[in-house]
Amino acid sequence: MATNEYLHQITSESEHNPNTLSETIKQRELEIDTLIGSARAILGIEDFEQSARHIFDYACQATGATSGYVALLTPEGEENDVIFLESGGLPCTVDPNLPMPIRGLRANSYHSGKAVYHNDFMNSEWVQFLPEGHVFLQNVMFAPLNIDGKTVGIMGLANKDGNFTDQDARIAGTFGEHAAIALKNSRILADLKQARIKEQAANHAKSSFLARMSHDLRTPLNAMLGFSELLNLSSLTDEQASFTHNIRDSGKILLRLIDDILDLTRIEADQLELVNEPFSPRKAIEESIQQFSWRYQQKGLELFSSVSQLVPNMLVGDACRLQQIINNLLSNALKFTNQGEVSLKFSAQLDEDKYRCRLVVQDTGQGIPAERIEELFSPFVQQHANYSRLDHGSGLGLAIVQGLAQRMGGNVEVKSKKGEGSTFIINILLKQLVTHKDAVQVEQTKTSSTTIAQGIRVLVAEDNIPNQMVLKSMIKNLGHFCVMANNGTEALEHIQKDKFDLVFMDCNMPIMDGFEAAKQIRTQGIRLPIIALTAYAMPGDRERCLAAGMNDYLAKPITMQRLAAMLANYISQN
Repeated sequence: MATNEYLHQITSESEHNPNTLSETIKQRELEIDTLIGSARAILGIEDFEQSARHIFDYACQATGATSGYVALLTPEGEENDVIFLESGGLPCTVDPNLPMPIRGLRANSYHSGKAVYHNDFMNSEWVQFLPEGHVFLQNVMFAPLNIDGKTVGIMGLANKDGNFTDQDARIAGTFGEHAAIALKNSRILADLKQARIKEQAANHAKSSFLARMSHDLRTPLNAMLGFSELLNLSSLTDEQASFTHNIRDSGKILLRLIDDILDLTRIEADQLELVNEPFSPRKAIEESIQQFSWRYQQKGLELFSSVSQLVPNMLVGDACRLQQIINNLLSNALKFTNQGEVSLKFSAQLDEDKYRCRLVVQDTGQGIPAERIEELFSPFVQQHANYSRLDHGSGLGLAIVQGLAQRMGGNVEVKSKKGEGSTFIINILLKQLVTHKDAVQVEQTKTSSTTIAQGIRVLVAEDNIPNQMVLKSMIKNLGHFCVMANNGTEALEHIQKDKFDLVFMDCNMPIMDGFEAAKQIRTQGIRLPIIALTAYAMPGDRERCLAAGMNDYLAKPITMQRLAAMLANYISQN
C-alpha cells in the first residue's frame, strides 16, 4: 500500500475515533517494518524455503496469524506441495503424505489470484475439506503467489486472536507477492547455476579433449622433427637434404596449427599468462623480419621495417607474444599481397610508467571489403575462404592477434579498401624499464643458457620408442651420456642404483607416470634436477609439473637448441 493511502486511512480513522490514532500508527509501523524485513529476505537469501519461512513469519507478525503454511503447485498443477507448515504449537496429526487438492476456500484464492479470508471457518462450508487430525481453525486467510499472471502457490495464515480484516488481506497479498518474487529469483538463480555447471562441464570436456589431442599430436611430431634435425647433422646428398628440409618444414606448419588452437583456447578461457621481463623491442622486431625475409623474397615482395627513435632500447613485457603478433600480421600480409610491398612501423609514447606502443603493418594487397572487416577476427574465418590456396592456414591468426592485443592492454584497428591494400594497427601497453641492471641480468642469463656444457650423466624416462631414439641421439650429439627408462618405476630403480646429474621425465607413462615418479624421488630426499618432458601444453600443465616436485618444464616437440639450453642452464646452476 502506498504511503499516501496509509496517511489517508490513518486520518479517516482518527477523525471518527481519535483514541485509535496511536494504535493505528503502531500497526502501520509494524506493517512497514515487516514489509522491509520481508524485502530483505528476498534480496539476502537465495534458497526459496529459507526466504519463504522469513516472509511467512513477517506476514504472521503483520496480520496477527499464529499458524499456517506455504505451498507450491505440483508440476501437474492439481495439488499443493507444502514447503513448510507452522501449527502454532497446536497438535496436528494429519498424514503428511495425504494429497492436497486445490479445493475449498484456497481454491478461490488460486482461481481469483487475490487474498481471501473467513473468520468462522469451523462453521463454514469449507470445513468439510479439512482432513482428519487437522488443527482447529478459528479463522483462515489465503494469499496467492503469482508469477507472470499465473498462481503458482499459496500462503495460508490462520488462528488470529480476533478477526482478519480487509487490511490484513491487502497486507497478506503483498507478502504473497514477496514470496512469489523470492520463488522466481530462486528459480532464476537455480537455472543460472545449472547453466554454469553445464558450461564448466563443457569447458572441462573441451580442455580435456584439447589436452589429449595436443599430447597425441605432439608425441609423433617430436619424433618427426627430432629425426629430421638429426638427419641434418649427418652426411646427406642434396636430394636427401631437400627431403629432410621439407619434412621439417611440414612438421613446423603442423606444430604452428596446434599452437594456434591451444593459444586461442587459452585466450577464450582467460588463461593466457603473459611474461613480464626486460627485452629489446628492436631485437624482437629484427628477428621476426629476418624470419620472413626469404619468404617475401621468394614471392618478389619488398619488406620494410622502421622503429621510432622514441622507442627505448629496453622495455618490459612479453617479447614472445609481441613477436607472435608481428609474425601473424606478416604472415597474413604475405598471403594476400601478390605484388608491391609490406611495411612494419613500431612507435612508442611514454604515459606515466608505461609506454603506449603502436605497431602498424601495411600492405599493397587485395584489400578487404568493408562488410567483411568485422568478421576478420572471428576464429576459423578466412578471407576468400572459397578460393583454394595452399597457405591459407587455420584462420586463427587474426583472432589470436586481437586476443593478445587485448591481454596486453590494447586493441586492434583495421583500415582497408577492396583492391587498395590493408593497414593493421595494434595498440598495446608495455612497461618502462626501471633500472638497466635487470636488463643486463636477463641478457647474461640468456647468454649463459645457450652455452653447451659437456660430459654429464642424464636419465631419460620416456615410454615412446621413437622419442627415446631421438632424445638419446640428441643428448649424445651434445656430448653427454644417456640412460633410458621406459616408465617411472624403472626411473626410480635407475636412480637408486646409479648416480645421475639430471633427469628428463616424461609425464604420461604406463605403470608409473612422471608426476608420481617425481613425487617419490622428492620423498626419498633426492634433490637432482628433474625436467618435465611432456606433450601436454595446456594452461596449468607447467604448474602441475612444478607441484609434483619437478624443477622445470620442456614441452614437445623438443629441438636440439632448446635441449642444449635447458641442460646448460641447470649445469651452470649446479
